[in-house]
Amino acid sequence: MISISHQASEFITQSCEKTSFKDLCISILESSKAVDLLNLTKEALEIALSNANGVAKSIPELQNKATNPHTKVALKLCEEFYENSISYLNDSMKAIEDKAYYDLIAWVTGDISNAAHCEDALTEYPGTSSPMTAINTKFQQFNAIILHFLYLLQKQNY
Repeated sequence: MISISHQASEFITQSCEKTSFKDLCISILESSKAVDLLNLTKEALEIALSNANGVAKSIPELQNKATNPHTKVALKLCEEFYENSISYLNDSMKAIEDKAYYDLIAWVTGDISNAAHCEDALTEYPGTSSPMTAINTKFQQFNAIILHFLYLLQKQNY
């Protein structure tokens, strides 16, 4: 008999293999107990929300450390972008229960754009560098994984 945890682990591996960022997917979702795509996507949205909250809370500290005035302003924009993502993710947590996949896809795509806009703001002026490149990249990639799951869910339900 196959254990539930082994079954969940196999499911996570198989689901992540189909994404563009399989190693990130597995590392973030490896402790999931989900055995179906809907619950895996719910967990992924919860993790993304937690991550976005953490990023938004860390930005004021980055602003305090920044010496370049442009970087300080850009970080304020980043804070607004991540607050928008938090709003999208909160809405997504409700919408997934209703299987509102078009809304979910729009909001998760918005999360990807928000991280890209943050990065663009931080690197817009010559000579400036982004203290958030790794954070923005990981957030974009993880949301791309969620987007992949949402497309699969949408396909299953229509």
